[in-house]
Amino acid sequence: DEPYVSFAVGADSVNLDELIDNVSPAPATPAANAQGEKPPQAAAGAEAKPTTTAVRNLVSDLMGSLVGSGTASLKQITYHGVVYNDVTAALNFTRNQLGITNIKSSIFNGQVEGDALVNMKDSETTTKLNFQNVSIEPLLKGLGMSPVMTGTGTFALVFSSQNVPEGADWLAHATGSLEGEVHDGTISGFDLAPIFADPAAYANNIEQAGAWKYDMAAKTPYQTLKAKLALDKGELHFARFSLLTDPVLIEADDNLAVYNLMNNQFSFPGRFVTRQPVTLNQDGLQLSIKQVSLPFELTGTPADAQFKVKWQRLNNSPLGQFVKQRKAKEAEAQKQAADQAAATQNATPADASTPSTTPATPESAQDKPAPAASGATPSDASRS
Repeated sequence: DEPYVSFAVGADSVNLDELIDNVSPAPATPAANAQGEKPPQAAAGAEAKPTTTAVRNLVSDLMGSLVGSGTASLKQITYHGVVYNDVTAALNFTRNQLGITNIKSSIFNGQVEGDALVNMKDSETTTKLNFQNVSIEPLLKGLGMSPVMTGTGTFALVFSSQNVPEGADWLAHATGSLEGEVHDGTISGFDLAPIFADPAAYANNIEQAGAWKYDMAAKTPYQTLKAKLALDKGELHFARFSLLTDPVLIEADDNLAVYNLMNNQFSFPGRFVTRQPVTLNQDGLQLSIKQVSLPFELTGTPADAQFKVKWQRLNNSPLGQFVKQRKAKEAEAQKQAADQAAATQNATPADASTPSTTPATPESAQDKPAPAASGATPSDASRS
């Protein structure tokens, strides 16, 4: 009644898509011809699904009855278009529960090791995997994501998927975490070099949101990316995130950055920290700042995001003090220009045929732009 089964499985090649139902999108049905006749492959496709379902049900029934253990050694496994080479694992069956330990495989030009526990009765899966020196670009493609990064990564993944209702998104029923680092690669979508070629220019801007231009052709090379992420029912929370590039270090505010995988919306508050001294020049005054930290927030979607630099948080920094001094000089120049304009207007004789005009007060004159001789243009003042 309770047979204990010992087994060893070996194969040159296994395609899991042929053994598990509903794991791959159904192929598009070819259109009917002019006479309305269905092509022969449509009928063949219609017969394939019951066969796959029958195999799946047979495997499920067997698993629910078996108690035992065994080993698997497979030269190649294909699943969702991803190829796993030299796969080995130990398996233990205990009535509807499958434990897989000592999983090892060559994948994405690196190695993966780990364990998994599958509760087939309740459709729950828990997986712990350690990836060593895997290529990030093919990994993202294998996960069905846009390959926005290149590089080589080493990280630990813990993932748990609960019973997913028919037609529901599995991400809404999944939890997990990922921690590790990637090095020596590029990130597509933006280029930091032009932004930090002249950091002083950005000090003239007031706090305001601007459109983030996402461009897949633009790339930023990086040296190291470190992250600790937590997945909770479709939301990816950034417990820690840092990206080290030549010009700057980009850091997320711990536990505040969130990416909703369900609707592709994100909120990413963080800061740019320059890695090279910044020299600012204004009216003969030169200031060299060893390090500048610019707080920012990026929100929206990858295709339509809003970027905001939080200048008010720089008030007590060297850059903030420099901007204050520059503003004070501009204000003093405007006041002197206003006083000079008022004095000139008072000294001009009134035209008898023209009603006299009231001299401009300092308050009203301050609304006028400063003359060019002050060293600050109206556009500079508005930007500051």
